[in-house]
Amino acid sequence: MAHVKFTGTFKELKSQGFKFCKLFADNYMQWSKYGVRVWKRGGDVTLDNYNLYMLIKFFQGNPKVSVGEYSLGFYKIKNDDGSFYYAPADEETIQLYITRRNEIHQMLKDDISSEFWPTSHESVFIDLETMETLKAMKELKWFELVD
Repeated sequence: MAHVKFTGTFKELKSQGFKFCKLFADNYMQWSKYGVRVWKRGGDVTLDNYNLYMLIKFFQGNPKVSVGEYSLGFYKIKNDDGSFYYAPADEETIQLYITRRNEIHQMLKDDISSEFWPTSHESVFIDLETMETLKAMKELKWFELVD
């Protein structure tokens, strides 16, 4: 399974502002900063509410995103099979988002069961602090993508 592997040194995490936490279920140890979590067991890096592997791959393509004062915005598009992908905040995706939203609103008016609704789309926002944390980890070569 594709994931993000931590390649840094655990003792250096504190100097970069990560906070240590020992979780007592199975004696897990983790360090966290702005939702980025480094797990000692397995050596994985995760990000709350995101598939970090897919997110990094998405940003490697330099997608168009909306830039706010505190966050970056883009879209998460769910496929009919339950899988999903991140999509840029470009005109094509925005129009698809609006079309799907309007279809769902019409189905609500027509009282059509949600099992027949079209693929779901969400607006996604990620904090700039989180992005800065990931950027610093990348510059330190503290993670790698594992296919």
